[in-house]
Amino acid sequence: MTTKQLTEHAVGRSKSLAVFAGDMIEPYDTLIRRAQERIHEIKDTYQGQTMSFEYLDEVVTGRFIDAVEGDYPGTYMIVLRVPSSRLFIGPCFVHMNDERFGGIIVSDDQGLAGITVKALPERRFLAIPLDADLACFA
Repeated sequence: MTTKQLTEHAVGRSKSLAVFAGDMIEPYDTLIRRAQERIHEIKDTYQGQTMSFEYLDEVVTGRFIDAVEGDYPGTYMIVLRVPSSRLFIGPCFVHMNDERFGGIIVSDDQGLAGITVKALPERRFLAIPLDADLACFA
């Protein structure tokens, strides 16, 4: 590969990974830790199980193989075996624990699919103290 081809490949790769860059700047260690925690949770929950994902308005089910750290800090990849030689590439939604997460899927013609997902922060609920005087205002 020539230097020009390597540069073009690197630029294309960084553009495709930019979708996982968040608006908030978080410490690198926090991103890595969150992804690792999510990987362990997924492995414990889905080992030997099936998972589903939505691709082009179709729900596809695959057997969970593994979850590994992604190339971009704070991301991880879910590896599935799908019962098809169909190729998947592009955006999708993964179904986990009654939730739906956006990701990017790539597959080969042997039925192996990888879905890269960003490890999102835990949901935080905003607690607002209730002022008794304001409660009586209505």
